[in-house]
Amino acid sequence: MKAKSGISIIAVAISACGGTVVETTPPVASSTSSAAPVTAAPTVTTIPPAATSTTVIAADTVEPLEIPRLDTGLPATFVAVTEDWEAVEVDTATGDILRSIGRTERPGEADDEAGVWAAVQQVWRSSDHLWYAVGECCEPAAGMIHCLDPETVLTPENHYDTLFSAGWTVSPSPFDGRLAKIGYHAEVFTVGEEPEVMLWLDEAYGASSMMTAAARGPGGTSISWLSWDWKTTSTSLIRLDLDEPDADLTSVVLDWVTGDQRLDGMGTQASGNLVAFMNTPDDDPEAPAVALTEGVVFSPDGELIATFPVETGSCWGGYDPSGLFLIYADGDNNVRWQGLGQTGLLAEGFVHASW
Repeated sequence: MKAKSGISIIAVAISACGGTVVETTPPVASSTSSAAPVTAAPTVTTIPPAATSTTVIAADTVEPLEIPRLDTGLPATFVAVTEDWEAVEVDTATGDILRSIGRTERPGEADDEAGVWAAVQQVWRSSDHLWYAVGECCEPAAGMIHCLDPETVLTPENHYDTLFSAGWTVSPSPFDGRLAKIGYHAEVFTVGEEPEVMLWLDEAYGASSMMTAAARGPGGTSISWLSWDWKTTSTSLIRLDLDEPDADLTSVVLDWVTGDQRLDGMGTQASGNLVAFMNTPDDDPEAPAVALTEGVVFSPDGELIATFPVETGSCWGGYDPSGLFLIYADGDNNVRWQGLGQTGLLAEGFVHASW
């Protein structure tokens, strides 16, 4: 299979940047918003060294984007989805909901049998904070992606006006406002413009996968994503070489992922290594579906480097543009972060969070 490019190609992922992070404790505060109960973290604790890989892969160093940050180095705000399926923007230090990004239909409103039909499930934003991408589940089969500017709130009434395309996940570029989307197509685009890269994905390269994420390879010369083959139950790491967009895609089966395990999300550390969450099912049919969730660190070539603990049932969020700080929602709907040997609780009452 050949990868075809458009007018130009950019690298999309998380890159390294310099700087010192000062360890501080966020102030304790409670949200007064009716959208979801949230509280800020009163403490910062230390995580095992395995959480940060000691293997460093050469990657370009870029100047950090001019976005507000706390003294800890964390972005001043994050985006999240509440337990009642509303996308919102949240103050990192206090846990207060600052504004609504929007919602579509709430589960069950249109049809009692609909489940999570047409409900907001995920939210991302461009690194320059000029665009927001909202993912709803679950039909059509790939879900739908909406793109919004900061002045627009997603509602059932403007649902089709803000619709971008079908897809499973979005990955912001750390350099500017460009986004990458994975679905039946892999796309790199600026909202409102024609895609700079559009690659059709057949079954061999991820069209059947519901667990995909875009991440930049070392030096910004590739985009990678995960593909689960439902026929062989194998998980592969697929890479598109941006320097040679017409070359065959590189596909590596991750033999350290068993047939019943699933990888959730993917991002790139400042080191250049890739990170994802791995879910292992419980053999007991009476037990919850997931018995263990752990973080996995692996090279751009697919070699397992390290594992680190995360709470069972955690949902992948992603790294900030520095590649230093991971954000995610745990199995109890708490928003947490990890980075530089630290971990902390940011807020409660959210099913998904990203920077």
